Amino acid sequence: MAKRTGRPLPATAPESFAPHAGWLPAPWDLTEIEVRSSPSALAIFDHETVGDADEVMADLATAAKVVKTHVPHWSGRFVAYDISDVQAIDELSTMDVDQTAGVAFAVLNNRDRVAAYRFIVNPRHAPVRV
Repeated sequence: MAKRTGRPLPATAPESFAPHAGWLPAPWDLTEIEVRSSPSALAIFDHETVGDADEVMADLATAAKVVKTHVPHWSGRFVAYDISDVQAIDELSTMDVDQTAGVAFAVLNNRDRVAAYRFIVNPRHAPVRV
């Protein structure tokens, strides 16, 4: 499994990133991240969630196999975010954040059409270590 790290956007983001330009930073844009990848998954973790990365990656691989049996035309490749800031989950879900294990969301292209779907894993539902 590959590992990479990334740095947050600077506190003074360029003008093109301003809300009036149609882009608002997500929680994973505002913190240092660690990226884990496998043949099917790209997963983003922060300093509070990276300790569970191996278990989360294993769970994601298992879940992807299950989904693939029900959606055979799916490529099986995906991006997941496991970030300790659960504000995005709270905003995207109509359920209470503590009752939400994760939320899928659309990624739009420059024509406001869906280019992909990604999902956020709720770190409060992380694997239990024994």
